[in-house]
Amino acid sequence: MNSTIQCLHSVPELKSALLEYSQSGRNNELDQTSHLLTVATKDLFSELDKNANHVAPMQFWMVLRKKSPQFDQLHNGSFMQQDAEGCWTQLLYTLSQSLKASSTR
Repeated sequence: MNSTIQCLHSVPELKSALLEYSQSGRNNELDQTSHLLTVATKDLFSELDKNANHVAPMQFWMVLRKKSPQFDQLHNGSFMQQDAEGCWTQLLYTLSQSLKASSTR
């Protein structure tokens, strides 16, 4: 997740699109968890821009787990390791849907 966030955070076009995304409402074509994940990503990027120190992405992680149950799987009481590709795919798909729906309002 960390490597995916760091990579996406470096894309100026994505950051600009997230800045324009409305936190207050969502398009009816978009499910609630996709909206919440987009807002959590927007908030996380804002925190990363403000802080030179580490950022604990707890809200983002909790919403990602709701949106993608594979990130919530436990093995021996610990969360299972997931690869960056799974996080990348889920996050890009969700953001593309959210930002596309937002731009058509």
